[in-house]
Amino acid sequence: MFTPYQNSINGHDNVIGHSVTVNLRLFRTYQNRIEHKTVEIQSVSERFTQLNRVYLQHSLGVYLSITH
Repeated sequence: MFTPYQNSINGHDNVIGHSVTVNLRLFRTYQNRIEHKTVEIQSVSERFTQLNRVYLQHSLGVYLSITH
């Protein structure tokens, strides 16, 4: 489903191990709140879609999706 993306985003190499701050939308008991967390990038992969999205797997074990 995912293909390797050479550990780079927009030509910036070696992003694995760097920390990024993400906004997590949490759905708990009909609450819709956003938490800010700093996570470590563990892998980078790209799925070839029309939007050319990049998926970063971070230390919370879910994928952060960004476009480039």
